[in-house]
Parts: sequence; C-alpha cells; structure tokens
Amino acid sequence: MTTPAPALEGMTSPFVAVRLRTTDTDAAGHFYGRVLGPGARALIDAIPADSAARGARPIWLGVVGTTDPGATAAQLQALGAMRLGPPASGADKQTVSLWRDAGGAVFGLAGSATSTPAAGAATPAEASAMPRPVWQHLNCPVPSAASAMYRGAFGWRIAPSLERSNGLSVWPICARDGAAPFASLVDVSGLPDVHPHWLFHFEVPALDAALAIVRAEGGGVGRVNALPNGHWLVVCDDPQGASFGLQSAQR
Repeated sequence: MTTPAPALEGMTSPFVAVRLRTTDTDAAGHFYGRVLGPGARALIDAIPADSAARGARPIWLGVVGTTDPGATAAQLQALGAMRLGPPASGADKQTVSLWRDAGGAVFGLAGSATSTPAAGAATPAEASAMPRPVWQHLNCPVPSAASAMYRGAFGWRIAPSLERSNGLSVWPICARDGAAPFASLVDVSGLPDVHPHWLFHFEVPALDAALAIVRAEGGGVGRVNALPNGHWLVVCDDPQGASFGLQSAQR
C-alpha cells in the first residue's frame, strides 16, 4: 500500500488552489469581477479544447497538493478514482492532473503541497485581491466510496457525527485528526437533479446586493438558506453554468 499524501499543515483547507474552468473567459471575467471583485479574473482558465470536445462543463475546480504525485495517483486509482486525460503544466510550470473521484466529482491534483498553481500568472496586487473560498462542500451520491477515497489517498477524516440539514445527510470533513472541519460531504443520492461536484462558497459583504448583481449579469440564484452561525448562503450558477455559493453575515 502506498503512503497517503500528507494533509497541508497549518492550512484551513488542503486545497492549494481553486480555479474556474470555463468556456468563455472574457464573459466569466466580467461576471465574477462584478460579483466577487476584480481579483477573481486571475482565477479563470479556459477549458482545454480536447476536454471541451469530450463535453467538459464549466466548473470551479479545487486542486489538492501532494508531495508524491506518483504514489498518490496509484492510491487514487486503487480507491476508485479515474484520471481525466494527461497531466498539464500550469503557468508556474507546476503539473496538475484532473481526476473524477469515487463519487463522480472532479478535482485537480498538483505535484506540490505548498505552492499555488498559476500563482505566477498574477501580480502581487492581483494575488492579494483574489477571492478565497470560506467553505466548500462535496455533493456526492456515493458517500461511502468518496469518503474511503479521500481518507485513503489524502488522509482526510470524515467526522463520525452525522448532521442533518434540510433533510440531507451531512458529514464534516477534516484535513487530519484533531483539525477543525474545512468542508462537508452532502449525500445527494436522493436528488437526481444534483450532479456530483465540489461546491465552493465565497464571502460577500451583503448577500442581497450580490444576488442582484448575479441576476443582472445573467446568472441563476437559488434559495436563501440560514446557516447555524447566523450567516446566509445561496447557491448560484454563472452564465456559463458553473455553480458556486455566496455567503454573508448581512442580508
């Protein structure tokens, strides 16, 4: 058995980067520049032509770092994940491969546990202004398989206590034993209209104002949900079809 890739010490999330892969980078840059601020433009990549030809849809892609890409790849495959095409080199010459996890969600794997893919493409001012997800959850129709894969390949821990939210089963995810949760796994097996994917939540100053911009720019807006911490959450779609979440302490 290969050694699991280490979780990133001292980080809230073991995702070393979050990138938007889309069909129209100019339109997406305008949309997210208005919704999340101008720094969001530095997070946007075009879907490669070969991936687009295979039907790849626009998504926000979380990239996990590992210090041993070969061993981690072997472990992922043994645990039911599938590599999607050959690895590609990013703007900073860091190799990133795309994977479909054991539950069907897509994520990236980078050959580093410390640096951020494509960080070299942004100026220091742009990098400081880049929006960062404040939470992420995994919409998954096969929780047991996905849990075993992330636990075995990355050492993540699924909290034993089961929570309930809107009738859905939710498990907190921790990067390692004793760490605070950085994400949640949501069982969507009873929701055939929800495809498997990682959903990244971004903080905005005021929710209603941000949702007005989303609507005005052609995006889709879901139901407003109250969170246990008193904040508000809405799942949105951008005009190209990528899903993302908006959170705020203020309506």
